[in-house]
Amino acid sequence: MDSFACFVYFTHGQTKLDCATESGHMLAHLAKGLLASLTTMLFVLVLPLLLAFLLVPSLPPDDRWFLKMAFTFLGPFSAVLWFITFSNLVLHRRAGYLRQAVVFFGSAGVIYLLLVGGVYHL
Repeated sequence: MDSFACFVYFTHGQTKLDCATESGHMLAHLAKGLLASLTTMLFVLVLPLLLAFLLVPSLPPDDRWFLKMAFTFLGPFSAVLWFITFSNLVLHRRAGYLRQAVVFFGSAGVIYLLLVGGVYHL
């Protein structure tokens, strides 16, 4: 800590120290990370609803491919988030880790069987 009562890790090797600017940059990076995490979680929650767009025949092939890829790799995470939401809001009990694991691996297994069986094409 220096004479301005500003922590040294705000300097990043600079000789001049402006605590207000550096803490503002740190808060901006923190807010950007929080926004990215929140956006990712909301996308994973809304993913099953976005799959309805696959029924639209005029959907561009790139968008169709993106939705299929997103569902294939993020589908199990989406299933777990929906299971946690359902357990807390409807059943009024916590979703245990074992049940979450069963939902995750079960949904991943279903997606794998759909891919292997040829029902679902990427």
